[in-house]
Amino acid sequence: MSTSEFEKLVSQVRSLSAEERQQLREILAQPANGGLLTEDEFEQSMVEAGVLAPRTEQKELPPWTPLVIEGEPLSQTILRERR
Repeated sequence: MSTSEFEKLVSQVRSLSAEERQQLREILAQPANGGLLTEDEFEQSMVEAGVLAPRTEQKELPPWTPLVIEGEPLSQTILRERR
């Protein structure tokens, strides 16, 4: 929604009668969809609110290969240095 559309909406809400405003408050207080969002819907609402950045296409990672280190096992080194 653009700023001008929002301003028009605010202007229309301000022109409502007290009874109509109360009806609007009651409608807005009710959660849409029973209050339940799917994970994708929740994520999209967070993106629209500016809290999250949109997802980018993920590249496939190359297969993982462990690093080979010389000497004693790293776990042994950590234990020795903690003593």
